[in-house]
Amino acid sequence: MNKKVFFRYLAVTTLFLGFALASSSCKKYEMCTVTFLCDDNIVFQFEVLKGSKLSAPNVQPNTDPWTWSEDYILGGWFIDKEFNNIWNFATDVVTKDITLYAKWVSKYEGAWTQKADFSTGRHSAVGFSIGNKGYIGTGIGNSSYFKDFWEYDPASDSWTQKADFAGGNRGNAVGFSIGNKGYIGTGISNSSYFKDFWEYDPISNIWTKRADFKGINRDKSVGFSIGNKGYVGTGSDEYSYFQDFWEYDPVSDSWIQKVNFMGDYRNGAVGFSIGSKGYIGTGFTSYSHLNDFWEYDPVLSFWTQKANFLGKNRDWTVGFSIGNKGYIGTGCDGYYQLNDFWEYDPVSNEWTQKASFVGLSRYLAVGFSIGNKGYVGTGSSGYNASSSDYYNDFWEFTP
Repeated sequence: MNKKVFFRYLAVTTLFLGFALASSSCKKYEMCTVTFLCDDNIVFQFEVLKGSKLSAPNVQPNTDPWTWSEDYILGGWFIDKEFNNIWNFATDVVTKDITLYAKWVSKYEGAWTQKADFSTGRHSAVGFSIGNKGYIGTGIGNSSYFKDFWEYDPASDSWTQKADFAGGNRGNAVGFSIGNKGYIGTGISNSSYFKDFWEYDPISNIWTKRADFKGINRDKSVGFSIGNKGYVGTGSDEYSYFQDFWEYDPVSDSWIQKVNFMGDYRNGAVGFSIGSKGYIGTGFTSYSHLNDFWEYDPVLSFWTQKANFLGKNRDWTVGFSIGNKGYIGTGCDGYYQLNDFWEYDPVSNEWTQKASFVGLSRYLAVGFSIGNKGYVGTGSSGYNASSSDYYNDFWEFTP
């Protein structure tokens, strides 16, 4: 973990301050140098008599001048940078110059691993998975709209460019998969709003035009699939926010309007499915950021409000499901980009905070799952970001 930490030592004695292995040996009758390192920064250095035990330091985090995250706790002092050999303050003695390395661990379950970067930095892209592969395409970056489309293989941790999205350049579209096909539609490009809808076949690497979305042209909508049907709803155009909700049947290539989403009209919400139910939450209305969360039953065509999302009210989060749990994280609360991450259990109707996303805080990113792993990448630090603030990093989440 790359956290810089500043410590205020409450007691300073030679036996209180124990840490760190350097390579030089000390004279057997003289002092040995002990160095404490945190993220390669020397926090403290001192000498102790050879053969001395060290007491664990009593430390307090101080946010000035360093940044400290309350998501993490000290996991121990280690003799090696790989954190394989922990220093035992009860039994270990100093026999030579040493350096102990601070290991920081998240207070919350879950782990993030950085994977191969996506091709080009961007935000407002679309992403989904088909089988054991992930896909990201379209999006906005540096005043440009994209139509490129890429496949991610987690087995080789590699990206392969596929056929460009046939609907043309755009951002803020929706995307999901049904069976072995992917679907992208709606969105915006240069102030033009879309309602076209396209199917991607990963075997033939061909895009096929399907029936247009039947609602009003829009962007910033939510899309997900339940079983063999797709669903699109909410969103906005230049003048209005929407609550309507539509079901797509790929067999008949047709759209049917369902009962409206029962939360406030909104854009920038997040949506995913868990088993036979769909979920929509968070987002932005004309007056505020939101934290409400709703479950859709396609059999009854009915919405039920569930426990509010426990993080800050926000829009433009990422969301996906792994097994029988849902996950929401990142986004913007209207002032700051966020990196916290949360798990939703539909059985208990409870939210649990998980390990925070370890890339830079962001919104307008892409998230999807493959098997028992989640993936988050791309995004931006703000609407007025420079090209360097359109991200292309890509991360794997293990719950």
